[in-house]
Formats: sequence, C-alpha cells, structure tokens
Amino acid sequence: MKNKGRNKSPDRDKTGFCQMFNNYLPVVLLLMIALLYGCAGGAVSAKAVKRSNAHYMLGTTFITQNRLQDAFLAFQKSIVENPENKDAFNMLGYVYFMLGQYDEALENFEKAVLIDPNFSEAYNNMALAYNSLKKWDESIASCKKALENPLYTTPEFALNNMGYAYLMKGDYETAIKTLKNALMRRKLPQASYNLALTYIRLGKEPKAVRVLEMLVGIAPKYVDAHFELAMLYKKLGEPEKAKKHFTEAINADPDSELSGRAEEELQKLRR
Repeated sequence: MKNKGRNKSPDRDKTGFCQMFNNYLPVVLLLMIALLYGCAGGAVSAKAVKRSNAHYMLGTTFITQNRLQDAFLAFQKSIVENPENKDAFNMLGYVYFMLGQYDEALENFEKAVLIDPNFSEAYNNMALAYNSLKKWDESIASCKKALENPLYTTPEFALNNMGYAYLMKGDYETAIKTLKNALMRRKLPQASYNLALTYIRLGKEPKAVRVLEMLVGIAPKYVDAHFELAMLYKKLGEPEKAKKHFTEAINADPDSELSGRAEEELQKLRR
C-alpha cells in the first residue's frame, strides 16, 4: 500500500469481516493470550521466528488474492509467534486500512514503528490512514518521519502522500513542489494526478491538461484522469475531446460510480 488516489479499490466487505471476526473471536482471544505469555517468556526462539515468518508470507499471499479475512488471521498468528515482527504489524494495519477501519490501522502502524523507529514504509502507511481521516497535519508529519530515513528506498510514495495532504490543506505551492519532487524520482501516476488537481485548484487549466494528457498516455486505464481531463475540455469549449475522454473513462471501468457520472456528462454533450 503505497499511494493516495481515487483509482478503484478492491471491494471492502466490512459486514463479512465483522461476521468473520465474531466467528473467529475465540481463536483471536486464544492468540492474544498466547501473545501475553510469549511476551512474558523473554526472547523469541528461532523456531518461533520461522513460524512467524511463514504466517506472514501466507498473509501476504492472501493479500494478493484479496482474501482479507484470511490475511487478518495469518498476520495475527505471525504476531503471536513473534511479537517483534514489525512487518506483520504493518500488514495487519494494511488489512484494517483496506476495511476502512483507520483507527485500528493506525494502532498497528504505530506498533510497527515502535519496534523499528526507522520503518519508513509504516510511517508512509500511517500517512495514508491520516489522509483518509482528513488529518492533514498528522499525515504530513508521518511523511516527514518516513523521509528522515536515508535508507528509505521509495521516498516518492511518501512525497506523493505529503503532496496530497498539502493540496487538501490548500497550500498549493508546497503541494506542487512536493509532487514534482516525487515525480523526479519516479513517474507515479497518482502523483501526476494530484499535481493536475493542484493546478485545477489554482485555475491553471492548461497546465492541468498537459499533465493529464501525459498521464493517460502512460496509464490509459486511469478512470479519474480521463474524467478530470474530459471535464477540463468541456470547460475549455472543446466538446469532441471531452467526449473522447468521457468515453475512455467509461470503457476503463464500466461498473464504477465515476463511469456512471461520465455517461451522464456524455449524454449532455450529445444533446
């Protein structure tokens, strides 16, 4: 979990998760009891570390399959075996994030950085959660913590999330500077999209158009980019280009809410 943007996310079956949690509550309680005893027992054995890593790897496999319920249990088991497994806490936080339970996600990200104060990926994930809660200052602070680590191999993700927070705070010039910094490191589609949104907020439509045209060239299925580009062309009095990008938005993801809005806008232009 790296970026902040509005691309289609995996389905979040919160009701199903709650039912799962109730079904597995006895298991979870036993795991937590084992965790308490494990903490009291001192150093974690090599075998326990190996088992913890195995559960962790299984959990990451479940994540790639969007099996969040199974991933939840796998990461819990990983933590029971090794309460110092920072990666398991980080990924457990990710599961909570995907379920929209941002406070619980933050609790686990915080546990991860307590184990490793230089865990930049966890700080970046904290920023994502804070952005979802619209806590922009906290997000920016988390991104700065991530960027303090000179060994952080993907600072562009934290820069993108920080740029988005500055955008939402209304500090557009800092947002532009931060997002351009991210894009100098890697051409992240979401950083380009956030940069375009910043230009739109500033009333710099031609710049926004240039950024979005480049974006859809490298990410042709980016629904939000096509939609924003179509709205810009509509505003600038270029209906044919607007029609083109509304159609591209619909084709990229026909079942999305934004696709429905694009269809409505397209019908207006055809009248």
